[in-house]
Amino acid sequence: MGLADAGQFGGDPVDLFHRMGREGALLGGRVGSGILAGEASLTDRGVGQRDDAQPAAGLDPRARIELREMIGRLAADGKSVLISSHILTELADCCTSIGIVERGKLLMHGPIEEVYRRIQRNRIVVIKFLENMEAGVSILRSFPETRDVQIDGSRVTVELAADENTTAQVLERLLAGGVRLQSFAEKEPTLEDVFMLVTKGAVA
Repeated sequence: MGLADAGQFGGDPVDLFHRMGREGALLGGRVGSGILAGEASLTDRGVGQRDDAQPAAGLDPRARIELREMIGRLAADGKSVLISSHILTELADCCTSIGIVERGKLLMHGPIEEVYRRIQRNRIVVIKFLENMEAGVSILRSFPETRDVQIDGSRVTVELAADENTTAQVLERLLAGGVRLQSFAEKEPTLEDVFMLVTKGAVA
């Protein structure tokens, strides 16, 4: 049973929710996803999802997209959707705020972008060179804000203790120095990065 399968209950996820009962919200896969819609429709305070029933477990790619879109619609309607999951890439796709809990203790919480800024000590910039790579690496190392330079073929990863203005200056200096680039992009942290930094691997 999936999101589209609610149609066999009259097309109303609330009707599906009533027929399955509240315990349906604890189910995984396509059944749990359908119930998620039903429960959210019944309350103005949102919906809880147990982590023993991963929200997208057992879903095919289309159903996963439908689930993300449904959660987005619920948020647009002013509802808060609470999802408990250890599949971090899944959370990053649909959540605006996160909380990380280890052994019953809330270690970090807040809007995702704010959490990223709090754990990101330095900026990581990934640069792909087309020409004059040696000159480009020399320019990178000339900046006092440079903390590390890693070279992998034509790709260079540089760590900068810098703000956005200095990062822009690095790009300007490279171009002014006759270096041809294929790409220049700041590497954003991930939820996996956040999790590994704030947890210690303790188990209950």
